[in-house]
Amino acid sequence: MIIIADRINSISPRIRGAIENRDRDYISDLAAFLEDRGSDYIDVNVSTCRGSEEENMLWALETVRSRVSKPLSIDSSEPGVIHSALEQLDEKGLIINSISGDRRTIEELVPIAVERECLIIALAMDEKGIPDSPEKRVEICLRIADEALSLGLKTEGIMFDPLLKPVSVDAKAGQVALSTLKLLKSELRGAKTVVGLSNISYGLPSRQLVNASFLSMALYVGLDAALLDPGEDAVMSLLKATEAALGLDPYCREYISYYRKFLKPQK
Repeated sequence: MIIIADRINSISPRIRGAIENRDRDYISDLAAFLEDRGSDYIDVNVSTCRGSEEENMLWALETVRSRVSKPLSIDSSEPGVIHSALEQLDEKGLIINSISGDRRTIEELVPIAVERECLIIALAMDEKGIPDSPEKRVEICLRIADEALSLGLKTEGIMFDPLLKPVSVDAKAGQVALSTLKLLKSELRGAKTVVGLSNISYGLPSRQLVNASFLSMALYVGLDAALLDPGEDAVMSLLKATEAALGLDPYCREYISYYRKFLKPQK
């Protein structure tokens, strides 16, 4: 599974303070830690910081890139911020996180995703919000796919997010997301799927347990990627174990490697 580390997010007071105060050592050390823990991408979100989101994003991306080589995920709802970030990085193979079913956003961001060979995360929502039913969410994803393909983006360049809501607020949120994942896999052949894992446990104690439980079920129905914290041992351990149990880890190499590196008791 593709691991998109989501810990560099200004929703955390510690991260927000480090970005606002330009604490380069803290952010760069954290980025290096996330890379070492097995991230495939490192997501950067500065949306709740004081001041200019564009300036904060450019500083954070430059700081992260100074320590890690893994591709980055630019996490913003502002197309202008994403454009500036892509110009600064001048790299291919990044993630644009994210676009919704709003036609204007699609038309602004998909062409640059094609030009820079970026993946995009497409949200199962539009200007009316997040639908309650899996069927309506998939309808939005299909519309995004049609419009994106007409602009030159290939299906495999899109990761569809069914949108997880907290189960503390909506008891059926996990079931709806899982049903959406299954429908996406059947309706869009070759499509990749992704979830923002920590959303499901918002407001609950021992959040890692809830996150890990949902991740295991989502892998079974075909989840391809997740925004998560690779520093959470409970989540990562169950991820590796589930992949092994589902036959997604030939000869259990990844499971054994993770165990030896992070879980095996030291003598």
